[in-house]
Amino acid sequence: MNLFEVPSKPNKNVFTRKRWYAIHLQAIVDHQGLFINYDVGYPASVYNAKVFWNSGLYHYRNQLFEDNYLLAGSAYPISLNIIPSFKNPSDSKQTALNKKHSKTHIVVECAFDRLKKRFQLLIELRTKNTKIATDLIETSLILYNLLERDGNEWEESSERVIMYQAVKEAGKIKRQNLMDYVLS
Repeated sequence: MNLFEVPSKPNKNVFTRKRWYAIHLQAIVDHQGLFINYDVGYPASVYNAKVFWNSGLYHYRNQLFEDNYLLAGSAYPISLNIIPSFKNPSDSKQTALNKKHSKTHIVVECAFDRLKKRFQLLIELRTKNTKIATDLIETSLILYNLLERDGNEWEESSERVIMYQAVKEAGKIKRQNLMDYVLS
């Protein structure tokens, strides 16, 4: 989760390869798009696998999953309970499995999209205090699950949609004028 400002206690590990200050959020989403487990608070530069190895989920995975498993990205280690996609598929079967695997990831992406639409403060957290940022993320996850379980649909207010469309149209006009000016 991106931070809008430099943290009050800057840590080079909070700086991502994309040159953003950010906090790592690793989450497990079920088939309904609910966040069933998460770890939040690590610096963004920490690898997914390291966050996972230090999580309660990893330490209790055998008890939690028994005969079940989690599908994960290729950055995660394979085990009886964690089934990652193939990093470099070597045949058509592995490639086909990766395609099927990636389709399940859409549920995860949609859950994160809905989370950020409901709680727009998560798009760029505007605090210098990483503890507050972590608390805001965790609170948003909990509220998101409550709203989703109750079936509350996210709807853009008609005012916001109209405003967005007006800004978009104004931007198109400005771009056209700039293009006309530069290319004349």
